[in-house]
Amino acid sequence: MKILLIEDDADLAQHIREDVADNGFLCEVAYDGRMAEKLRSKGGHDCVVMDVNLPYRNGYELCSQFRQY
Repeated sequence: MKILLIEDDADLAQHIREDVADNGFLCEVAYDGRMAEKLRSKGGHDCVVMDVNLPYRNGYELCSQFRQY
């Protein structure tokens, strides 16, 4: 399973990524809305976990956009 984590707090994102990896999952991290759009457009993610308050695009906007695919 490949997870896209969208979190602007780098320390928190790193801890989550490590925990996810320790449980056998792959995890890509986007630190803002623009980066999230780029990674999501590449595809291959089984799950998206995101913060709501993000730079450039908030989580609500991203969620709405991602659900259109």
